[in-house]
Amino acid sequence: MAVLDRDDPRIHQLVADTRWAGVVSFEQVASTQDVALERIGGGHAVGEVIVASRQSAGRGRRGRSWLDSVTSADGQPANLAVTATATAPAAAGLVPLAAGLAVDATYAASGAQTALKWPNDVLIGGRKAAGILVEQHTIDRQRVVLIGTGLNLDWRGVQRSDDARQWISLAEATQISPDRVAVLVEYLRKLDALLQTIDHDKQTVVDEYRRRCATIGQTVEVALPGGMQLAGVAVGVDDDGQLLIDRHDEGRSKRIAISAGDVTHVRPVPS
Repeated sequence: MAVLDRDDPRIHQLVADTRWAGVVSFEQVASTQDVALERIGGGHAVGEVIVASRQSAGRGRRGRSWLDSVTSADGQPANLAVTATATAPAAAGLVPLAAGLAVDATYAASGAQTALKWPNDVLIGGRKAAGILVEQHTIDRQRVVLIGTGLNLDWRGVQRSDDARQWISLAEATQISPDRVAVLVEYLRKLDALLQTIDHDKQTVVDEYRRRCATIGQTVEVALPGGMQLAGVAVGVDDDGQLLIDRHDEGRSKRIAISAGDVTHVRPVPS
């Protein structure tokens, strides 16, 4: 069963106006990232968007499992999983930032007070409301990005445990039941525009991300690939999208640029 009406005129207009070649929707898949990759490998167009209400084997950053089987109080799926496929831009490292900005602007347009947590979370009131996973693949000698986004749309009445205790949904923030098609179309339009901007004016994307990033100026701990931990003050994001951290060790300060990692703890810098 499809979660979206493929005949919805808003979807048709989106495809007509943007790079997106089509929107394919499912009630449930194992992973929208895997479906997108399989379809491109099978000859479907780069530019296709895969959408699902539930994932049984979704994944987040660093190989984490991502279960999207939550149901809201009214019996509707609480989330929307979206994987948009695109030809990788030269500055592919900025794609996660562009996706974050697109979700951030979409939620803000619905009335939520939003911010970004480097590199892949959208926050409402300091709580996670969306997560982003960008993967790069080479298919038939073409570099392709899979831009995966998990949108928390309506968690009203949902019981939470573990990490999910700190999560929030768009409906909880606005007290309005979200129009799923409207949210999807708004997000994809903004993402398309930001990907275009990366191609010809990437500095604009970086500057806007810096303005919206709540991680900057905070004392942070970062889990690095390989299990290493790094602590310091996040002082900025460089032009390649890397998080800049100042570490103080034995009276000396050292600035480190991090391209991949998870910010696991954030707190204000002591005054």
